[in-house]
Amino acid sequence: MPTPFDRRRLLRLSATSLAAAGLAPWLASAFGQAPKPRPGKASKPDGEPEDPRDSPRGRALADAWTAAQARGRPLLVLVVPRSLARQQRGRDLGAFLLLASDEALADLALCEIACATLAEFRAVLPEVETRFEAEPLALLVDPDGGRAEPVREWFPPLPKDPHARPADWRTQTDDPIEEYRRRAAGMAREFHAVIAADRDALARRAADAAAKLGPKDRNRLATLDADGRPWSTEEMRLCPAWALACAADDEVRQLRIAAIAKLARADLVLHSPRGARWGHTEGGCGDTFLEDPPEETRSSGPCGTAMMPPVSLRFLWLYTKNET
Repeated sequence: MPTPFDRRRLLRLSATSLAAAGLAPWLASAFGQAPKPRPGKASKPDGEPEDPRDSPRGRALADAWTAAQARGRPLLVLVVPRSLARQQRGRDLGAFLLLASDEALADLALCEIACATLAEFRAVLPEVETRFEAEPLALLVDPDGGRAEPVREWFPPLPKDPHARPADWRTQTDDPIEEYRRRAAGMAREFHAVIAADRDALARRAADAAAKLGPKDRNRLATLDADGRPWSTEEMRLCPAWALACAADDEVRQLRIAAIAKLARADLVLHSPRGARWGHTEGGCGDTFLEDPPEETRSSGPCGTAMMPPVSLRFLWLYTKNET
């Protein structure tokens, strides 16, 4: 199968001439792309007890947005809902990250990720257009900061009692783990639809990210593909969207997806997304242990966590210190 590049010609090209060489359109555009403006900060409303930008999650979101713009990547904001729904959201997101396929994690690796409330999102990114109803599962913001694309949460909530399942619930199963697998698969489809639904969308992600690389790194990756050499872990981390967009065939693409997913697991599962921490429960009413950082002291969590099925004994803790 032909690759997107003329390998022999590309080896003779400099960074300044790549855009005119008739290569893949997304790569050509990357060399001539202008910097994107960065939205400013909103002023603090009168009488507001605390500026959401100064909260731990607000600062984490600002850091993620800075990184997203610097790297030409979309910002994926995992929405922290109102407190009554926060415990279940932490279970759902935790189970999703633990059960996600390589393909789903590779999608996440194309983004900078942070957890934040809608109030924090609107305070940190006031110029980003938001049009959605209720609280979505997540928001995706392209690096140009134009608008936020909601990721919908279509699946029904799990029963409060994991052993009491209505007869008419279409997704019922006798295995709580399998229910979480189904939900994780559904979440993966929704994330994929807004991050990189097709080859054109992936090419656009690659162009945005490649435009932010320095000339040395950009030439390095272009020459790498021209030579047909495998990508190293370091090169995958530099620009995962480029690695996927330029895969010569399905076999190469699957190998790169597996490598990129491994990087995402290290960032999101072995550690935790910005604005959240991993927690686990070992039984009892609300005995929650925060794992990230490992030396975190034990704290009391919402009562009922001991009723979670095994896959969600490890979950995302979406509370800050002043909310517990």
